[in-house]
Amino acid sequence: MDLSSSGVYVEYAAAAEPGRVLEMLFELPFEKDFQQVYVGAEVVRSVVIGARNAYGIAFRFVSFARASDKVLSAYLALRESRLMF
Repeated sequence: MDLSSSGVYVEYAAAAEPGRVLEMLFELPFEKDFQQVYVGAEVVRSVVIGARNAYGIAFRFVSFARASDKVLSAYLALRESRLMF
């Protein structure tokens, strides 16, 4: 739902305990391919979203593996340049 260099907000079918650190792997779309980002992410908050039986979960990135920080930075820069036009 929302992605930055320091964390991500997702909607999920189950709650997550604040303070818990999870491993996340996700792919980001680039012009001709997808690149993976692998991070350790700490749950900052987990809240019920209305009557949809879903939870909004905010994560803070605490570690990056395999140059994932560079992939994420490149993706965010590309996304920002597209929004400027």
